[in-house]
Amino acid sequence: MENRRSRLTRLLFQEALERELASHSLADISVRSLCRQADLNRSTFYLHYRSINDLIDETADELVCHFPFADKYGITNRNEIIAAIRYLRHHQRLFLQFSRSGLLMPKLFAIIAQKYTSHKLWPQNTAIDNQRFQAVTHYVVSGTNSLVTYWLSVPNQLSIEEVATLITQLQIRARGEITAEHSD
Repeated sequence: MENRRSRLTRLLFQEALERELASHSLADISVRSLCRQADLNRSTFYLHYRSINDLIDETADELVCHFPFADKYGITNRNEIIAAIRYLRHHQRLFLQFSRSGLLMPKLFAIIAQKYTSHKLWPQNTAIDNQRFQAVTHYVVSGTNSLVTYWLSVPNQLSIEEVATLITQLQIRARGEITAEHSD
């Protein structure tokens, strides 16, 4: 288990990464620049991470934890969606960079697939079921990711509540697809 001091150090490096993204692409960020931003030394960085990619991966995991996922009924509570959108807006640079670079989608797919199967929302008894499940999952995850990315890229177009409504509608449509398959 990670102690408070270690968690704080990791948070300082994550925040440094976010600040660096204000003026650099992911590919242009160095350990030296991160350490300068975090006001920590290189040995501290390497005590916590093997490479910048480890920091990037950990930071992407943190973002994914706040993504508005469906619950066991296939729909996310509206207040949870709004809280998730606020979190993603607060970490807008990270989210946009990670989303555009393709870092988030595999993580998002893996988590939502696990949620749907663990809550038995999808039958897992035939190849067709699996193909349909993958298509519906792709629809929800990519639609939600694209919507949030668009909203963060084009400010003041929609309110948080309007974005939450659109995400809920995506989830309801997907839940309808799942329910329709079960009733056949």
